[in-house]
Amino acid sequence: APPAWLAHSGLTLDAAGFIAVGPHLQSLSHDFVFAAGDIAALSDDPRPKSGVYAVRAGPVLAENLRRFATGQRLRRWRPQKTALALVGTADGKALAVRGKHVSHSRSAWWLKKWIDRRWMAKYTKLSMPPPPAPRPLAGLQPERAGDAAIDPAFEAMRCLGCGAKTSHETLESALQDAIVIARDLGADADLLPVAGLSEDSAILPAQGGGNLVQSVDVISEITSDPFQLGQIAAVHALSDIYAANATPQQALAIINMAPARVDLQREHLTQIMAGSLMALAESGTLLVGGHTSETDATTVGFAVTGTRSHAPRPPRLEDDPVLVITKPVGTGVVMAGAMQLVADGDWVKSALTSMAASNGVAADLLAADCPVMTDVTGFGLARHALNLAERCRYSGVEISLSAVPLLDGADILLDKGIRSSLHDQNAASVRLAQAVTDTARHAALFDPQTSGGLLAALPRARAEDMVGRLRAAGQTGVIIGRLTNAWTGLYSAHNSAHRG
Repeated sequence: APPAWLAHSGLTLDAAGFIAVGPHLQSLSHDFVFAAGDIAALSDDPRPKSGVYAVRAGPVLAENLRRFATGQRLRRWRPQKTALALVGTADGKALAVRGKHVSHSRSAWWLKKWIDRRWMAKYTKLSMPPPPAPRPLAGLQPERAGDAAIDPAFEAMRCLGCGAKTSHETLESALQDAIVIARDLGADADLLPVAGLSEDSAILPAQGGGNLVQSVDVISEITSDPFQLGQIAAVHALSDIYAANATPQQALAIINMAPARVDLQREHLTQIMAGSLMALAESGTLLVGGHTSETDATTVGFAVTGTRSHAPRPPRLEDDPVLVITKPVGTGVVMAGAMQLVADGDWVKSALTSMAASNGVAADLLAADCPVMTDVTGFGLARHALNLAERCRYSGVEISLSAVPLLDGADILLDKGIRSSLHDQNAASVRLAQAVTDTARHAALFDPQTSGGLLAALPRARAEDMVGRLRAAGQTGVIIGRLTNAWTGLYSAHNSAHRG
């Protein structure tokens, strides 16, 4: 039977409900739509549904798509009159049917298995490892030892989303150097930022009390679906406001579009904005303006302003604070796996769904405790956890590797050695309190996240109740570790962080 959505597609269908196509595999009603295989029906020369016809139509379909795009004359498909059909009969034999000839034998079953397995083997290894990186010019980049000498401009493949952001160490070092230069050039020291990257947002006093909270976030084109890209970018930008225990109010869009024909660019921008508006509206945020421009690649971001009535309460030493996370980890490695064609489609779908899911509900529940929070994004779980510890005046973090929730497929891809572009720099930015084995779960701590969950520091006595409330509301809620002054840096254990 044809898929149900065809009846509402607006395409011309045959009497059985399949897409009616002409000899060039072109829809009879929409010349820019092509179809082949079981979903299509040749209007002038019908054929029964068979894998043979689908396979033989493939090269003609591919060639005609290219010819149509370049304005060339299309190639006619001339299917064979008959085809061999092999049907297993569940008794070690198969029916072999071709035209009027029918036989039932073990040899037909053997032939069917051989054909099927040979065909499926072609689809078991579809990976696309990064191509060899271009060689840098020796005079511009002398050979040096170590990964730090590698210029990313010469890398074969770079990740997108928050996997494409500047590393923690690079940003921190650049900010420190910039402050020195500005001070030396006479800038007022009182107007220079405090060096450090532990804060997610700018906190400003508001008239009448409370605070205004401002943040800005931009991501690259992590998905080819512009509507979903807009959703994810908006949700990602809103999370910094939620992490500051604030309520988002207004947003300004910052969108860079790749050059394209005017009508195509307009449609692309329309879909981005539609997805963004849906996510902003869900959070009660009004889009009040923004800026668009053309660049080499599409990026989408938002400057968001929120309000809050109370500052977060840092946990006390006697609170024995633990860490609660509200989304699974692994967007970076799953999307890197997708770029290399080694990630299952369901894994990618799950990762995109997670990225598009708002942190608003979790933030509302956590607000009752007014905890210190951060959102887990490009610097990875470990780095964000240490930043959170610093804001809470703790020197170290313990994370239970077995407790950290992972997206479907993330551990498998990490086990295969798949890493996002920012992964190694994230790992280098984290001080380890013990020697570790680079297992998949340990590697997940450094995976850059796009639109990740909230990470909250809660008193141990309140954490279990909060986890229950999060889960009752359909959110992820997991205690993954604790803050400590027993050491400096990250200590990762397999199953001890939340026990005390």
